[in-house]
Amino acid sequence: MDKNKIKNIIEEKIKDLVLEMDELRQIAKPIEPRFNTIYCTVLDFIENYVLKNKVGKIVIGEPKSLSGGQTHSSDMVQKFHHKMTKSFPEIEIKFYDERFTSKIAMQIVLDSGIKKMKRRKKETLDKIAAVIILQDYLKSEEFQRSSNT
Repeated sequence: MDKNKIKNIIEEKIKDLVLEMDELRQIAKPIEPRFNTIYCTVLDFIENYVLKNKVGKIVIGEPKSLSGGQTHSSDMVQKFHHKMTKSFPEIEIKFYDERFTSKIAMQIVLDSGIKKMKRRKKETLDKIAAVIILQDYLKSEEFQRSSNT
């Protein structure tokens, strides 16, 4: 696959999935990055964000099959992770299993009463799934801290 096509796919997917946490680490909210693929890449956006904000950690959803193996997206996400760790060596960059987050997001959308046309938009589900990934990661981190004390 063409490198520019991969870059565009990653940027298209990520632009709806960049989140930030409040200082109490309780609420995840989407950030609305604007990419112009000629002037600004995902890494440019994140670098700019890191310069303006206190970022201690970045969490990336790790695509896995039901059995825990790799998926068709795994290589692309691994390459993105590698670029991130090279670009931001001072920031801890973690993977977190994203299995079932789309199904959970769909159930949240159905339960919330969002109109059918908006439910059909994949970016709505992706944003909710991204929030679930980050909040689950933070819960697991909190659980690990409390079980170690």
